[in-house]
Amino acid sequence: MVEILECTHLFFEALGNPLRLRIVTLLLEKPHTVSEICRILNVEQSRVSHALTALVQCNVVTYEKDGKKRFYRIDQPFVKKIIETVVAYEKKICPVCRRIEKVKRK
Repeated sequence: MVEILECTHLFFEALGNPLRLRIVTLLLEKPHTVSEICRILNVEQSRVSHALTALVQCNVVTYEKDGKKRFYRIDQPFVKKIIETVVAYEKKICPVCRRIEKVKRK
């Protein structure tokens, strides 16, 4: 049970970074190359590559090579379900989180 919880922690830690979460959300739509992700999200290539490495290591994202290009994608159906659930939850809880963050900054 402890090992499962540790894996779960690592999975959510991988999604806990705002850039990695943006990348996962983008990849839910369709596969993309690093350069496409950089252009769409307006982020430097090194940051995107670093984020993708972490997501691949946690099996959140996979890739397929086509010549020199790698197309990154979400292959696990449960990842899509988790993200959709979190987004639905966020729509309800986000105003509360913003109020808490304002209090922390004071």
